[in-house]
Amino acid sequence: MSDRIAVARTNAESHIYMDLHPCLCGCATFDRTSSVIDTPDGLCSHYHGTCEDCGEPREFTFLLPESPYEIDTDADLFGGEGTSELLDPGEWMLVADRFADAVPESAPAAGPDRAEARSLLATAFAAVTEAIAFADPHTETVPSAALRSERGREIYEREPERFSLIRLENVQSAYRELLIEYGGRPD
Repeated sequence: MSDRIAVARTNAESHIYMDLHPCLCGCATFDRTSSVIDTPDGLCSHYHGTCEDCGEPREFTFLLPESPYEIDTDADLFGGEGTSELLDPGEWMLVADRFADAVPESAPAAGPDRAEARSLLATAFAAVTEAIAFADPHTETVPSAALRSERGREIYEREPERFSLIRLENVQSAYRELLIEYGGRPD
């Protein structure tokens, strides 16, 4: 594996990655301070702070994309064209599951609960969109070789049928409909 720093296409992608990579104590939260630093690989976002539970230092560095990415829709939350260098499709489905499961059964017509539900659905929708980006159009499935993390491989091995293009698109469509219902902008 290369020692090159991975590209984080958006701040949201960086934060999701950090949330999925907790401290050795198991806590993922830390007061994140960020700065842009110059490295031999190029300009990077550098996050640092201390673990909320044990106080150990936490530090992450992500290469910035060559040109800034503009987020136009909820589907673009994490990056757009291409596939993520930070998360694999199994991890993206884990993100989708976590955010979709946090949506309240019924949100009011207006107010902060509705806005929170919309935000959770937008994240779940964007995460499934990211998983779809890994699908091979010829086989209409996400190839097992796309699973780079242990956690992603475990999710894939537990339910490989979840990674067929048709199933991913069906989940994406369901999230799209809910997102529109809550006033989101999926496309």
